[in-house]
Amino acid sequence: MTSTSKNFKGTGFGKIEWVNEETYEKAWAAQLWAADQWQHPNILDSFDFCMSRLEDMAKSWDGVVVMGPDFADKSFTWAIVKDGKVKMNSGMILHGAHDNGGDGGAPTFSVNLSPTTGWQLHT
Repeated sequence: MTSTSKNFKGTGFGKIEWVNEETYEKAWAAQLWAADQWQHPNILDSFDFCMSRLEDMAKSWDGVVVMGPDFADKSFTWAIVKDGKVKMNSGMILHGAHDNGGDGGAPTFSVNLSPTTGWQLHT
């Protein structure tokens, strides 16, 4: 795993580990793509909010966040890890027009109670 403190949107996060540099670069590229393509006012805030929430959860477990690639484009897996053991894991999924805001269909196969645009944490 690669430990990085690289910033997203100028906001620093605590210790976030990425399974590899390629996954980190995909996260950065996904933000740029979403901001350019969707021009949604809160699209980048949704990424930052998810990362902050993950960091808060990791602190409550006294662990670290490990981010990895997901099968859904521009989405990621995450895990809270403590002492080499996974305590909690799931996905940080990008929702929008491509998945009808999270209706459960392709390409994300994730459900939101209300249609949304932006990244959401799923458990």
